[in-house]
Amino acid sequence: LSSTLTTNIDTGYYFVQFFNDVNPDDDLFPNLSVEILDFIPDNAVVAFFNPSIKPQVQNISSVRFVGIFQPANRIEPALYNLIVSGELPDVEAQLRILVFRNAESVIESIELLDGQAFLVENNSVSAEIGSLMIDDLAFIPDVKYITSEPETDFFNFKTPVTIYARPTSTANNYHGFSGENQIIGHFDTGIDKEHSDLRTANIAIDNCYAVLPLTGCTKIL
Repeated sequence: LSSTLTTNIDTGYYFVQFFNDVNPDDDLFPNLSVEILDFIPDNAVVAFFNPSIKPQVQNISSVRFVGIFQPANRIEPALYNLIVSGELPDVEAQLRILVFRNAESVIESIELLDGQAFLVENNSVSAEIGSLMIDDLAFIPDVKYITSEPETDFFNFKTPVTIYARPTSTANNYHGFSGENQIIGHFDTGIDKEHSDLRTANIAIDNCYAVLPLTGCTKIL
């Protein structure tokens, strides 16, 4: 591992490897207060425990190795190779960051590094930050794994797949829904009333208001 992405500071997150196969039903740390966070290849787990009981964990007969879960272990290989080779471009990076325990603290740490982040799921954060800060992210204790996240292009032919939309005809076939006579709300930066999709569609658009100072909103009757 690169020396720039390793540390000797015990934050409570450890890589523990065993001599034999392990599974979730095993009592791997009998009578010890150890939280298993993940099972990983080569008979190992990522675990959280107080550094004071590290000698006791090391003395378990089935344990082969106990070490700090290093920042280098938290970065996807492609990003890691770019960082250690010095070939990572200085750009705004779109990242998906998996979190062990406290996503809010990770978001706060990202913001302190002049990045932006929001919670996607309980253990997943989407972030935008300068690429040269990625190695700093890896030193945040609760960060589990950092991967690049390509920006999504919301073109008309892609969006239905991205948001899991389905044609009303499909819904009608299975559930009896057609979408007929339904009133919906739509937030956007504006509507082009001359667009071919609207000129040919049997749609009445009413009650359209500009709620944000963007490009305005067109009322179509």
